[in-house]
Amino acid sequence: MYKPSCLKFLDAEVNPSTKQVCDIGAIDEAGAVLHSHSAHELRAFLSEAQYVCGHNIIHHDAQYLRSALPPRAELIDTLYLSPLLFPERPYHKLLKDDKLQTDDLNNPVNDCCKAKDLFYDELDAFRHLPDWEQQILGKLLSNVDEFKAFFHYVGFVLDGVDVGRQVLVQYEGRLCSHADIGLMAKLYPVELAFALALIRTSDNRSITPLWVIHQFPRVENVMQLLRHTRCEQGCPYCNQQLDVHRA
Repeated sequence: MYKPSCLKFLDAEVNPSTKQVCDIGAIDEAGAVLHSHSAHELRAFLSEAQYVCGHNIIHHDAQYLRSALPPRAELIDTLYLSPLLFPERPYHKLLKDDKLQTDDLNNPVNDCCKAKDLFYDELDAFRHLPDWEQQILGKLLSNVDEFKAFFHYVGFVLDGVDVGRQVLVQYEGRLCSHADIGLMAKLYPVELAFALALIRTSDNRSITPLWVIHQFPRVENVMQLLRHTRCEQGCPYCNQQLDVHRA
């Protein structure tokens, strides 16, 4: 279904003042390690990779190391998958908001190892989602730059699901039955996916990470429409949760 041998992990340390790459780490599934300052050595190490994975790789590491990445390699970013697959408070085993927690500061090889652990936790979490939930996420995100490589990696195939209808059926009683899910899916697929992830958690202490709100501010608008806007027709969720007399 997926090809671990084609997957490698990358992390780069960048000088915030000069914007120059000062250290590079990469690892592969066979246990090989690269710790270097050379983009040329990184290019050779990654040459056979079909997927290159890292934490915030798409909008950070890849921007500085684009010439060293294999032209056809797809980028899997653990940053965006984490709040989607671990919405509980959210996932904090390896993360502090959007940063990897490591014991050895400024060691890109160590960060690669942490990103690898996080990725396989994310992969396992996705596999344990029910099929209908995988289909909803795939419908919303499989063509979005920050997520599409992950869905390619797992060999995901859409089944023609009507995401609007599926959400209303599967989340009945947890959001407004008259919310226009189809329109949200079309205009704000990422925001809808993050909102649904938070809705599905049973931990009432869970919150949307600050970096998600900063990068996707309409998550809060989508959540407002799903859970905090009473419909005129009345529905199981609004009648129970948004009725002023019942409250």
